[in-house]
Amino acid sequence: MALFSRKPQPQKPDPWIPPEERAARMLDAPIGAGERGEESVIVSGRLKRKQEEESAKVEDAVPPVPIAPTAERKKLRALVVTADISLFSAGSVAEAEYATLADYFDELHIIVLTLRKDAALRPRRIAPNVWVYPTGSRSPLFAVYDIYRIARKQLAFAAGFRADIVVMTDPFECGAAAYAVAKRYKRPLQLHVLVNPFETDYVSERDGNKWRLLAAKFLIPRADCILVRSEHMHEVLKKRYRDITDHIALLPPFQDLKAFKDAAPTFN
Repeated sequence: MALFSRKPQPQKPDPWIPPEERAARMLDAPIGAGERGEESVIVSGRLKRKQEEESAKVEDAVPPVPIAPTAERKKLRALVVTADISLFSAGSVAEAEYATLADYFDELHIIVLTLRKDAALRPRRIAPNVWVYPTGSRSPLFAVYDIYRIARKQLAFAAGFRADIVVMTDPFECGAAAYAVAKRYKRPLQLHVLVNPFETDYVSERDGNKWRLLAAKFLIPRADCILVRSEHMHEVLKKRYRDITDHIALLPPFQDLKAFKDAAPTFN
């Protein structure tokens, strides 16, 4: 007596296959077994041709974003990561400064670290080729991810990453995010150091400054170019980082010459 018995399973009928698809499968078998040269193009049946035609229609309906190589452009495209929230105030000094830079760049994309309490802020365009995006982050730490996410969404396309250079205006939260973007898309990284994190009382001035100091120590020697706005900061960095003194330069203060030119003369 058998301990186990297995009843034969009824065979399921083969699903119905249209004649066109059956013919295409019959053609695929001998074609797949043959040798294919690098430049040979094999079309197997009417079904495959139909699928290729449909795919071509979809690709034509959504053309890729044209991104001209840097060699074909006379101006760079830049991504700036900053915490200067005054960029959302019409007529501010920051707005005038970046609007002036529009003449020197092909495109200028600015991601501003903002918090959820500033939810009223919306993306804006301060010049024909200058865009400003708020992050609306839960906290400064979450902003690091938000900046990376916005950069990928707004600037990363199938044809490549639009920005030719990534600029961070501080070596802290903005710097960490800008470093991640530049590393991911293999772009040069420029750093602006406006605050001295090496002051003796810097760590105790504000919560979180301890890790900001660590971030600065990590990011400063890894930047391809460092700009400062004071002689004092210039000397501090040159003494601390003697191996990269050729990467450190003094940035002159911004002067809105266009405002002086357009201003109406007044007499007292």
